[in-house]
Amino acid sequence: MLDSATLAAYVMQETLSPFTPYGPFSHLEGLINSLDASPLVPREHAQRFREKVTDAIHAEMLEYVEAGDWCWSIALYHQLRRTPSRASREQATEGLAQNGLEELRRLATQPEREPRIAYLELLEELVDFLLEQGAEDELPEEFAVVYGRAERVFALREAERNEWLQKHLVQRDPSERSDVARDHTLVTDLMRKLDDTR
Repeated sequence: MLDSATLAAYVMQETLSPFTPYGPFSHLEGLINSLDASPLVPREHAQRFREKVTDAIHAEMLEYVEAGDWCWSIALYHQLRRTPSRASREQATEGLAQNGLEELRRLATQPEREPRIAYLELLEELVDFLLEQGAEDELPEEFAVVYGRAERVFALREAERNEWLQKHLVQRDPSERSDVARDHTLVTDLMRKLDDTR
């Protein structure tokens, strides 16, 4: 962006092997994109850096999969998908699917609490991932329980969103509220005027 050959040379030097990635990975994703877009950085260098970062994300994700930490595993999986390289997606998803099934089993055995909107993202992500992998049939009862909970929380979120929207519209201009009878009268009057002009 600065069109600085000096800065580009410095960044290339700092991203040469041996490169030890440091977190958070989101910063490195930004650096990958900058290297890819820069005309001052050779394409091969940008590609090598992408592969190093992707390998590091993949290795860390596998550590979390092995530890059974679903939340960190799926977060790193999403980062891995945003920085595609030669890292094996099949290898990544195989362990993650087992991890997801364990999380599904754990959630299904917990008693259902009051639906919490903050809980929805976790449930949606788990359900979506298992559906994507075709793994929902492995634990059908547990999947049905967790899917049902996700749907209830989703319905609650939609109801709250609609309630907020209605309040917002009324506060903005009470006359903008939908009135079916008024709309019908208005259309009838306009049609009558069209007939009068013939």
